[in-house]
Amino acid sequence: SGIHAEYGGYHSIVPFTLSSGERILVDRGWVARRDKKPAGQVPGEVTLKGYIRAAEPPVMASMAPAAGSSPTYIWRDTPVMAEVSGSLPITVELFAEHSIEDGPLAGQTRLSVYNKHMEYIITWFGLCIASLFYLGRGGTSRGTSLSFPDMDTLLSLDGS
Repeated sequence: SGIHAEYGGYHSIVPFTLSSGERILVDRGWVARRDKKPAGQVPGEVTLKGYIRAAEPPVMASMAPAAGSSPTYIWRDTPVMAEVSGSLPITVELFAEHSIEDGPLAGQTRLSVYNKHMEYIITWFGLCIASLFYLGRGGTSRGTSLSFPDMDTLLSLDGS
């Protein structure tokens, strides 16, 4: 019944101040429900690497946190989170290399590009070879060639 407490959790999305003074939202990674306030604050200036994420469409309009309540969102509502935190409406999801022991588990997005180029090359090359073989044999399976009427025959069929 429901999600087991050990497997439920949150994404830790926090404002991050850039060297320019502007603030953006950073998804530091997944945190188990039992570790809602994880370790892992890194002092000083750091360099971050990650994916820039677009805002997700709302699940239900009524699920946004009420003013003054706990800042727990049901989905990544970038525009509202940015407004509340005084950040630009940009979310960066950190790569796995930014995971910190006893802290958020970064790198939750798995990016794999679907690549079937070799399959397409083989398919089209095979179709070209088959077509050349078919046309080289005369164009029919019985070995007889196709013949097309010349222009005079076509004109005489029109009655001209």
